[in-house]
Amino acid sequence: ALHFRSTTTASSTTSSHSCKHSANLEIDLRPFRESMSRKSLARPPGALNLPTPTGLYIQRDYSHGMETQFVDSFPSELNGKISEEEFRHTLTTLNRLFYEAENYTWLTCVESLLYCCSFYTLYLCCTPTYTKIVQRVDRFLDEQNQNIYLARGLRWKNPVYNGLLHIRIDYVDEPDEIS
Repeated sequence: ALHFRSTTTASSTTSSHSCKHSANLEIDLRPFRESMSRKSLARPPGALNLPTPTGLYIQRDYSHGMETQFVDSFPSELNGKISEEEFRHTLTTLNRLFYEAENYTWLTCVESLLYCCSFYTLYLCCTPTYTKIVQRVDRFLDEQNQNIYLARGLRWKNPVYNGLLHIRIDYVDEPDEIS
C-alpha cells in the first residue's frame, strides 16, 4: 500500500512573495517484506537435478600487450586426458593464426583502402583477410576436435564467439554432443 502525504507551506518576505511547497512521499514496504519472508529461497526441486556445465578456460595472455594470444601452460585438469604435446600444438597453432589475422601487412592495408574507397560494397563480393583466418580457426578446431579431443571427452570452442577473452574446453560425455 502506498501512502502519500503532501504538505504546503507559504511564506512571504517584504520585497517579494514566494511559496514553498514540499511533498513527502512515504512508501509502506511491510506487505512486500512479509511476502518475501514467507517465500522459501531454496531452489525448486527440479533445478537440483540439472546437469552442471563443466569445462575449463584457457585465459588470454596480456603479457605482450593487446595482441591475441592465450596462456600456454598445460592445465592440470587435462592430465591423463591428452598429452602436453597435443595441447601445445593446438594452442600454438591458434596463437599463430590469431597473430596472422591481426598482423598488419601491406596486403591488409591495401585491402582496407579498397574497402573504404568502395564504400564497403566490396564486402558483398570479397571476404576480408580477417574473416578468412577466423574461418581457418573454425576448420582447425573442428578438425582437432574430431581427430583428437572428442574421443577423449573434450571439445574446444572457438574463442572468437566470446570476444577472444578465453578458450573454453568443454567436457563431453558423448561424442555426439557437437554443437
